Amino acid sequence: MNTKAVDKKLHELGGMRVKDLGMADEATGLEEVVEPWVDSILDDITESCRRSSSSTSAEKEESPIAYKPANENLTNGTNEAEAKTSSKSVAPQADVSKTLTQKTVSAESNSSPPEKSAALNTTANAQSTTVTKSVTSGDATFTTKSPSPLCILYGSATGNAEHIAKDLAEKYNKLIQSSPDTCYFPSVICGEMDEYKKKKCPTYWDTEPEVAGTKHGLIIVTSTTGNGDVPENAGRFVRYLKRKTTAPLQPFKHCAFAVLGLGDTNYDQFCNTGKVNYSCVLFV
Repeated sequence: MNTKAVDKKLHELGGMRVKDLGMADEATGLEEVVEPWVDSILDDITESCRRSSSSTSAEKEESPIAYKPANENLTNGTNEAEAKTSSKSVAPQADVSKTLTQKTVSAESNSSPPEKSAALNTTANAQSTTVTKSVTSGDATFTTKSPSPLCILYGSATGNAEHIAKDLAEKYNKLIQSSPDTCYFPSVICGEMDEYKKKKCPTYWDTEPEVAGTKHGLIIVTSTTGNGDVPENAGRFVRYLKRKTTAPLQPFKHCAFAVLGLGDTNYDQFCNTGKVNYSCVLFV
């Protein structure tokens, strides 16, 4: 099973698409394909995970930011119309909760007796210490903190996929250290795809988020070896995706995911591993 196959299986297992499958030639596509994908993925998955099901179906289609690999027409992800719709970016929501809370407390304080104003201030202070918070804006509800870490898994043969995944994890960890209050995910789990159980990823994936419709974050970076083969450190995870007993469990129904595939365009099965992962998660 290659990268395209993994992407496909993730789709089939019910995951919510954050970006269309990114596919890059390891020899020539790192700058053209990988860098733009990496630059936007953390923001994209944050906004997709924090948006709840109270949004309209149209809003849910618009919120993910589609990515179309260079020199390839995607037929396994979205059609052209959906790609155009999903390419609209979503404005950052990091400070929305604070602004709305301040405005609400201020407005009610001005029109309430001193005793009620004091109670409102106490409530606002208590909310600021809650790990998982939500705020409503229009018809959509957003959480300001995720109850689970961001999971970044990689399948790597030459080291490129591992390097990209670890760079993403390091980048987010630095954001957490420098500005923890503005980071949606409280921590990052990064490891080989075959370590998904050791890292306790299913524990988070199986748990329904406290705020209805919000998602756990999953990023997969995987290469393809030979003519569409899976890297050695990704085989167990791929077999899990392909089992007949996995589909009825819908293991990714609470997840928002994105897959970046690396391969060699000289092979017919270019990036096939990533495509399998992508489709499996989306349909669970």
